[in-house]
Amino acid sequence: MSYLQKLRNKKNNENMQSIDIRLTDYRECAFGRLTVTENEKTLLETYVLTKSYRNNKPFKSRIPDGVYNAQLREPSKHISVKHIEILDVPGRYAILIHPFNNASESKGCFAPGLTFSRENEFSVWRSKAAMKKIVSLLSTEFTVRVFS
Repeated sequence: MSYLQKLRNKKNNENMQSIDIRLTDYRECAFGRLTVTENEKTLLETYVLTKSYRNNKPFKSRIPDGVYNAQLREPSKHISVKHIEILDVPGRYAILIHPFNNASESKGCFAPGLTFSRENEFSVWRSKAAMKKIVSLLSTEFTVRVFS
């Protein structure tokens, strides 16, 4: 079901949440803003970092622009805080929004951050704090919208 169909099917009193990721692709990475919205009202805005777009190649590229269903995931052996899985990405699996700092660490996942720097490479900082703020605002049903 498309994002617009979901919107049409929602009752007027239900909240529609999304994470909007607006990116600019650079040679070494994609960098931009991550915005948590509810009924198109901004709840939180952070920086975001991932791989640049390289034809959706697994482990080398960010995912294509589009609208995706997503779900919260509990902390795991490798990720110590709640995080987000982006579902149904064609040709990809295990695309996450989770804490990390440098573009070189990404395998196509997204890292939120409260601050950023660009010394040797783009980096986001206070990524765990950003992730905790993001997941605290989300319910179980939401979408992720990626734009460049």
